Amino acid sequence: MKAISLFSGVGGFDIGFERAGIETVLQVEKDEHCLSVLERHWPDVERMTDVRATRRTDEIEGVDLIYGGFPCQDISIAGARAGLTGEQSGLWFEFERIVSELQPRWVAIENVAGLLSSNGGADFGVILTGLDKFGFDASWAILDAQHFGVPQHRRRVFIVGGPRGRGAEQVLSLCESCGGNPETCQMEGRYYSRASQNGTRSSGKDGPRREIAQALMARDAKGPLPERSIGTAVSCNGGVRRLTPRECERLMGWPDDWTRWGADGTEISDAQRYRMCGNGVVATVSEWLGTRLMAVDQS
Repeated sequence: MKAISLFSGVGGFDIGFERAGIETVLQVEKDEHCLSVLERHWPDVERMTDVRATRRTDEIEGVDLIYGGFPCQDISIAGARAGLTGEQSGLWFEFERIVSELQPRWVAIENVAGLLSSNGGADFGVILTGLDKFGFDASWAILDAQHFGVPQHRRRVFIVGGPRGRGAEQVLSLCESCGGNPETCQMEGRYYSRASQNGTRSSGKDGPRREIAQALMARDAKGPLPERSIGTAVSCNGGVRRLTPRECERLMGWPDDWTRWGADGTEISDAQRYRMCGNGVVATVSEWLGTRLMAVDQS
């Protein structure tokens, strides 16, 4: 299955899909730091920097899947909630345009759970209507990363669009073994799945209080620790410290030091690495999704 990755970031979605056997032939991302990470890990994949300029060409024709997480700033409950009329989240309509031009068999979308309530649910309806207009059956679910082998409480909505009558609803049918327990959906030997193994226990003023980290956020490198989300700090030698970028990468299901260097070997700042993690897609979740999608597509 060949795919196009939109709003690629540093490739969190792409890592999981690649592990599931999906070949990404084009990545679209504008941030220079993210682009450098993508080039380091996928030197042979074509890249574009402007989603608005992405058009159907001989090189990207005939793709089976288009996937990505369009910007969430205008639909997140932490933002101004301008919705799909906002400058950032309004880029959904470029996603929709590319789908209409390339006509893939499948579409996969990731975003914050606030998408479901943005503008009273009207924005979510716009997305579903768009998928229906182009002949897709759609299904959706909120997936929490803590149930997919990483100790991070990160709830994101995933939407899958597929051919009429081809079982799009089956892709997001949760495996019975998950049962709400992050221990039961591990992928042994690859991910740190227990807080006791990788120090992701969050702390408050009274010391450690939970073993599942709160969702990483793009602004986690800013501000003094007492004012920050407790999900980004751990107890250490009687004190409290911030999670390291490597620990944040592990919470995202990414390989160690995935964001540490750019394509030219230049070391990327910790501030940028925290931002990349906060904006990324958890690879264990996308791997599960990609595996399910491939199974349904081949059935």
